[in-house]
Amino acid sequence: MLLLGGNMYWIKRLVQSIDTVKITVGKIQRASVISQTEFATFKEHCITDRDVVHTRLNDHSNTLKRHGEEIATIKEKIKHKDHET
Repeated sequence: MLLLGGNMYWIKRLVQSIDTVKITVGKIQRASVISQTEFATFKEHCITDRDVVHTRLNDHSNTLKRHGEEIATIKEKIKHKDHET
């Protein structure tokens, strides 16, 4: 009887531990789903922002290229006028 009582005590503790683990696993699963959703949203924002940044950088690059060409033209005209005098 004493042995049976001891076994029941350990079985009861095992069941309580298993119940605690089930609750913890459920919380982890919910947190994981929330994290995945937040990550997906963050990823979408990054893709959108990346496209905006690339567009702006390309615009700036084109502007710098145009300014470089204009500066080269101005320098050439100044150089040409200096040689005429």
